Amino acid sequence: VDTLRPDHLGCYGHERETSPAIDALAARGVRFADASSAAPWTLPSHATMFTGLYPSHHGVKDYSHRLPQESVTLAEILRERGFQTFAVINTWNIADPRFEIFQGFAPEDVRYIRETAQAAGGGQVILNTGAEVEQAARAFLARRDSSKPFFLLAHFYDAHTDFTPTDENRARFVSPYPGKLDGTTGQLMELRARGLRLGEADLRFLREMYDAEIRGLDDILARFFPFLEDEGLVKDTLIVLT
Repeated sequence: VDTLRPDHLGCYGHERETSPAIDALAARGVRFADASSAAPWTLPSHATMFTGLYPSHHGVKDYSHRLPQESVTLAEILRERGFQTFAVINTWNIADPRFEIFQGFAPEDVRYIRETAQAAGGGQVILNTGAEVEQAARAFLARRDSSKPFFLLAHFYDAHTDFTPTDENRARFVSPYPGKLDGTTGQLMELRARGLRLGEADLRFLREMYDAEIRGLDDILARFFPFLEDEGLVKDTLIVLT
């Protein structure tokens, strides 16, 4: 789950009901209390998760870099051991073929669910397409060879800005806000580039919009986890949420 903070989840002490499905998973499994990302953004972080190497060793530090062919990924190790490998990716940050981090996946077993669309006034808007990710993950599992083990990576981007929660979750989590923030990536990047400081009302608005987005993502997982149960996969499947 891209850009998901643990301190906004109930299982890590957050007081708002943002994550009942994730909390239930944590309650019946192992919850790691100390885990850090190897980098503060998507591409090098995923290269690290795939290889077990720090960015200083795998070399994927910005958009001009690609994962060396001699790198060994988790998917490659599993394929060598007879696993089927599938990936559903929800951002071009890692889906773009030039980064070459999908070593160990056949091209037909990697699906990119586009997270952006053309905005009415020009530019791009980042959408919530996690429901499509969940459906694509189901489709991969439906066509797998059930006689073989599988590895499935399902990558969700919904908690990332732009913050576009459903009306229901916005009403549930977001207080009235008279300010000018809209929760879009472009606006926040502009504010950061200009070095502007936000007021407490602005920060509260962003935190509440973030909570609303997390609950929307959790609602998707609340459908996916029972699907795994119904398919009889839970008993023999290790589910890792990070």
